[in-house]
Amino acid sequence: MKGFTPFAVIKETIPTKQCADDDCLGVGAFARDYFTAAKENMIIDRKLTWYNALGNRKLYQQSLTTWNPFTFVSNLKETKARGTAKGVTDSNLKGEGLTQGGIIVFNKEGGVEFLYKEKTGFEIPKEEIVAACMNVKSKFESKKANDLVQQE
Repeated sequence: MKGFTPFAVIKETIPTKQCADDDCLGVGAFARDYFTAAKENMIIDRKLTWYNALGNRKLYQQSLTTWNPFTFVSNLKETKARGTAKGVTDSNLKGEGLTQGGIIVFNKEGGVEFLYKEKTGFEIPKEEIVAACMNVKSKFESKKANDLVQQE
């Protein structure tokens, strides 16, 4: 989206107990296949500051959407089908995969305009994220216009 700089925050890098290189860990594939911004926009959060801001939630703390085993299996199949449709064919189970992430949209002043806490197995709310970005852009352009008027 024009006028916005995305950043990816990752919590671990090589080496780990299971991986000696980024390809094994999946960081390389993430950067190459899914995160299309510049590699320098990937931030390593060793202190987990980002994840703590999102509540330091773990996958096993996420509530089940159902106790019905048939619905549960159906949901898993739907999740896999969505991934396959997007070209996700490899499930990397290396590294610490239990900490859930999310998406935060900040305004120019650093304030939070939008917060989404990851829900494993569910689509991200793309329309809400785009709307939040457009809202930030609109506020910024409005402020910029007001500043120009005041200068005259």
